Amino acid sequence: IDTGALRRNTRAFKSLVGSRQRLCCVVKADAYGHGAAACAKIMHAAGADMFAVATVLEGVKLRESGVKLPILLLSEPPEGAVDVLLEHNVMPSVYTPEFAWAYGERAAALGRVGKYHMAINTGMNRIGVHYTDAVDFRRSVDFHAGLECDGTFTHFATADEPSGWDHQLQCKRFTEAIAALHEEGFDPGIVHCDNTPGSILNKDMHFDMIRAGIGLYGLQPCARTATVMPLEPV
Repeated sequence: IDTGALRRNTRAFKSLVGSRQRLCCVVKADAYGHGAAACAKIMHAAGADMFAVATVLEGVKLRESGVKLPILLLSEPPEGAVDVLLEHNVMPSVYTPEFAWAYGERAAALGRVGKYHMAINTGMNRIGVHYTDAVDFRRSVDFHAGLECDGTFTHFATADEPSGWDHQLQCKRFTEAIAALHEEGFDPGIVHCDNTPGSILNKDMHFDMIRAGIGLYGLQPCARTATVMPLEPV
């Protein structure tokens, strides 16, 4: 593992955002096989503001390794994971009222506030609240004193083709959903959508934070990004 390359790649992604924007480093699957605990320390020193993982256990292991930065779980886990999330301060993605209520109830019972990020489905159709239902979803859960929306995000399916109609449609849907939340008086928290290719090729969609994944480890998601932003294999 080339720690110098990892540091330089992380700084390269950090340089894409402004002083008020953040960098979320994705360290799922043991940092794509590079060792999440060791990589997280280097990324933190190089400018990471948040980490993202794929499973509850990954989040717990990251906390146990000494990570203090916010950790976002990029999916909604079963309700049985609520206690573990709260114990280790791992924020889940939320997109069903039932999980949100269970999470909020348990947080309130412990005298805590359960932070979460609302996932919006803009067309990838994997997870998330439908983009037209974002306001209604917040109305259905915001009454709960045990919940706090720390962020709102979506996943792009084709960010490596920023001019493609499907990517443009996802951008439009997400932008409109965020605008609707603001219009109805809901704070979306940290707004983020750009993954590795989106971060490099579509800076207009950086919002409050970018999520860098495979690019951190020196792998180009497509030929187009390689000509824009050189990265070093880790």
